Amino acid sequence: MNLVNMRTSALVLATVTTMFMAGCSEESLTNNDANISYINALNEQATFYVKESTDSGSVYDSKYKTVTLMPGDFSDEIKHKWFGLVMSNFAVEDTNTRDEQKSFNEMLRDNRDYWVIAWLKNNDYKLSLLRKSASDNEGVYRIRVFANEELDILLDGSNDELFTTEVGKVSDYFTVEKCTGLVVGNNEIDLCSGDLGRSYLVFVDASGLVTLVEERY
Repeated sequence: MNLVNMRTSALVLATVTTMFMAGCSEESLTNNDANISYINALNEQATFYVKESTDSGSVYDSKYKTVTLMPGDFSDEIKHKWFGLVMSNFAVEDTNTRDEQKSFNEMLRDNRDYWVIAWLKNNDYKLSLLRKSASDNEGVYRIRVFANEELDILLDGSNDELFTTEVGKVSDYFTVEKCTGLVVGNNEIDLCSGDLGRSYLVFVDASGLVTLVEERY
């Protein structure tokens, strides 16, 4: 590499580094918040918690409790606040026995909206974070699917698979024209409680629909 290219590369690297550090610095010195909705896709009542990872003590302390939900239920948006560039510690547990627990740390971004989903893989608790999004389209249902196992997606009476779900991952958005047009595995997923033109996150398992939640901007 000649001297000119070396100087150019160094300048680009310095610029990118400065921009990254400026962004981190700005966020690390501010009060931040995110709107979070919780989904209980477990088969029992569950309690959710969240705290800054820098806080001392267990995340399962009652002061960090956000909401308790019955199976298949979801919460309204709950604001989570933190200061600086720190990890947030999320957790869920069986409300009644407190024997089953799952937690994880995640670096959230200021002024974002998220879903936190508690679900089962085999008989083990799992906890996932998704950024909320919306893809409204007049006259149709816009859907993205989250599943706890591999399931074939079929549409509007077709025998051809649109795709197969990935365990613990949300799909891209796709269009469903009729409220009875979505089949997951061998189960028809009833979207009729939703509204045409809206977009939805659908959590499914091998038995069918667990919960249907509207996505909003």
